[in-house]
Amino acid sequence: MKRRVVLIALVLLCTQVAFAQTTTNYGVNGVDTDYGDIYVAQTSYDPFPASPGTYIDIWYKIENRGDAALEDVKFILRPDAPFSLDSDTAIKSLGTIGPRSSALVKYEVRVSEDALQGDYDLTYTWTSTLWTDNAERASTISVRSTDALLVVSSVTADPETVAPGSSSKVTLTLDNVGDAFIRYVTVRFGLDTTDVPFTPVGSGTSVSVLNIAPGESRMVDMTISADPDAKSKTYRIPISINYVDSAGRNVSRSEQLGVRIGAEPQLLVYTDSNEVYDASAPGDITLRFVNNGVSGIKLLTVTLQDTNKLKVLSAPTQ
Repeated sequence: MKRRVVLIALVLLCTQVAFAQTTTNYGVNGVDTDYGDIYVAQTSYDPFPASPGTYIDIWYKIENRGDAALEDVKFILRPDAPFSLDSDTAIKSLGTIGPRSSALVKYEVRVSEDALQGDYDLTYTWTSTLWTDNAERASTISVRSTDALLVVSSVTADPETVAPGSSSKVTLTLDNVGDAFIRYVTVRFGLDTTDVPFTPVGSGTSVSVLNIAPGESRMVDMTISADPDAKSKTYRIPISINYVDSAGRNVSRSEQLGVRIGAEPQLLVYTDSNEVYDASAPGDITLRFVNNGVSGIKLLTVTLQDTNKLKVLSAPTQ
């Protein structure tokens, strides 16, 4: 009776082994476990996402999960539009990949300048001494535009003309006209130069925005004060804009902002001297003009008019 139980157990064990062999996972390329079990995985690509007109570095990991070594293994990349290989070779020789071992292969792939946004397949296959006709597989590459598409759509100042010693609120509208996120936007006003008689009020010279989505507009503002002794004219304030595009690249651009300093003049007129005493003899009258405002006055023209009691004998306009 004991021998019969042992025999039945051995038969069941053999049946389970046979079942396990028939249900073995043959891997992504259908390699039998007698010669190795190959798995190919795209590990990563950089930068992510890819952008038109640039290069990406892409890595593939080739694993032999079987019990036998694979000899003369070659990995073959077959790129279709919008991808291509410029200086890199399509076939990479990996030599022998032992059982339970892996190899890493890297390609430099060019993305066409006219590539549209979307997800594209990058085709690959592999061969070895015993396996030369394997099926093609594909990995997915995301292509997104990362052009510098941040524009300053408008600039306003309130008030438009700043009186010396007064302040104005300057507002810039930033538009992301591209199709990718823009991050870490910093707008710096160049107020630290001697040629610009302005000082920021209540903040530093920089304003930051965390991110701007595609098609979104964001406004940044700064209050500036004009120096009390600033001359009346329009001043150019340099502005630098820095941000990070979706590929992680730092992008810089420069703009200029025009702000006018000026104020309505306050002209006062006084009689400085008067030598007109009677109608029998002419006399001189001297007038004094005083600018009591903060804005300068140029090219002042004065005309003295006749009245029913006084007649101007000299040139009436000076």
